[in-house]
Amino acid sequence: RDVIGVIFLVHVVQKLHYLETRHAGVIPSKYLFLFRVVSVFEIAGAVSLFLGFFIHITVILLIAVMIGALYFKIVIWKKGFTGESGWELDLLLIAALIILFFFGGGLFSFDRRLFI
Repeated sequence: RDVIGVIFLVHVVQKLHYLETRHAGVIPSKYLFLFRVVSVFEIAGAVSLFLGFFIHITVILLIAVMIGALYFKIVIWKKGFTGESGWELDLLLIAALIILFFFGGGLFSFDRRLFI
């Protein structure tokens, strides 16, 4: 759970400049607002994963974010499975999130302490 949180946090730090910019070179202007919203979701999701708080809701939202990332990489940017900006990590994160959904936050999570 924490490793997935670290991955999301590292990747969202790379995108923080989208929160301030009015124009991004690789992102069409019409999608800039969406990228800003997704960046906020990724920050909140990473923190939630670290804490183990509302894991099932967090996982569903992060899966939606990753499906959006897959769409952009495959359909809009025409990226391959591997290579620069490939989508293999996105697919791996979706698989890890699905496993986390079914197994929960674990013994050391706020969900476990609060709801069980």
